[in-house]
Amino acid sequence: MIANAIEDSLSWSPANRADFSLVGSALAAVVQDGDVICLEGELGAGKTSLAQTFALGLGIASPVVSPTFNILCTYPEGRVPLHHFDLYRLDGPEQLEDVDFWALTDDGTPGVCLIEWADLFPDEMPEDALTIHVGYIEGNEEARSLRLSGEGGRAGRLLAAVAEVFDGKSASQEQDA
Repeated sequence: MIANAIEDSLSWSPANRADFSLVGSALAAVVQDGDVICLEGELGAGKTSLAQTFALGLGIASPVVSPTFNILCTYPEGRVPLHHFDLYRLDGPEQLEDVDFWALTDDGTPGVCLIEWADLFPDEMPEDALTIHVGYIEGNEEARSLRLSGEGGRAGRLLAAVAEVFDGKSASQEQDA
């Protein structure tokens, strides 16, 4: 696995599924009420798989599936409640009100929000959120790339926590200017 750190972003090509799950576990260990994680990437890239490892890391025993048809599933039994959104089926930002999106993503609301397909409504996402783009690596159907980025104190704290995992597991890490 290779990690590249840039001031407010981190790119990583996990060597295998276990490495991929490290991101979800690392984030689950440090999230707090009010944190928001936005997941982006093509259909089938692994957003829901990442959500599942994140939920396991929070101590959620319930099966976590993509809430495509529900738009929102809440799991109250973890270390912190998880509000898992899937915005794929929404046609416009006005539909976010139907699932109480803005109230749940407010930093004063208990729980953490994990938002699949956040890139469909970029103007509606909280400013201080960690964004994870899950992508395919050309020439290898099984391989994925992860690019984590964010601005603000909360996003920076989450990015730093994942960077620590990379420091301990990465074969090589380069600091880019």
